[in-house]
Amino acid sequence: MENAQELWQVDANGKIFDTNFAEMTSWIDEGALLRQDKVRKGNLRWIEAGKVPSLIAVFNAKENG
Repeated sequence: MENAQELWQVDANGKIFDTNFAEMTSWIDEGALLRQDKVRKGNLRWIEAGKVPSLIAVFNAKENG
């Protein structure tokens, strides 16, 4: 499980948001963070949120109710 307080960044519609893992899972649940949105942890490279292993289960759970 990810450290809920680690710094993440989300690039959604060209805007960068500083966040943490717990908040990202809430955004997924609300439909505010989509699989195609770019995210990165710390200074790592940008990647689609739907390709982050720890977020895949969150996306799948939302889609499966």
